[in-house]
Amino acid sequence: MTRKQAQLVIDGQKLVKYAASGLKCILPKSIERDELVGAGNLGLVKAALKFDLSRGVPFAAYAKIRIRGEMLDHLRNNGHVSRRYRAKGVPEATVVSFEDLLSDGRTSIGETLENPAPCPLQVAESEDAADWIVNIFDGRDRRIFEMHYHDGMTQEMIAAILGISPSRVCQLVSDIRAKVRA
Repeated sequence: MTRKQAQLVIDGQKLVKYAASGLKCILPKSIERDELVGAGNLGLVKAALKFDLSRGVPFAAYAKIRIRGEMLDHLRNNGHVSRRYRAKGVPEATVVSFEDLLSDGRTSIGETLENPAPCPLQVAESEDAADWIVNIFDGRDRRIFEMHYHDGMTQEMIAAILGISPSRVCQLVSDIRAKVRA
């Protein structure tokens, strides 16, 4: 590891702690934050070793993806996600707002809980939906969909990679959601 790579690891510690805190709030209490930080540090080191400045992507944007990915791999590999969900490729917990629950014309929470509608992420990760997504999205929309829903990137990270403003990414994500719901 070069000095420059080591400095990237030192400077990236805040990214690891931020990602660990973000994941910790949606995971069961049995999973320790330090466990996520350890896995995130491994992802940070891997990111520093493989980072290529000539691609024009800021290190922070690149590292956030690698850090979160390493944390999720750690959770999967250590059995923190049930086999049923791993087989389906569906995350163990999905955070949904009350408005989202009732957005498909249902009138009560009971009706929604009895017949829940799949979230766009679940649809996107199922094998049958892969062809569907390829057919309804053009290249840029498909790329944004994958970065936002599959890779878990923030709109700011997507904006940095695509070279557009975060507000434009927000507009595009809204358009993509409308296409998925249609």
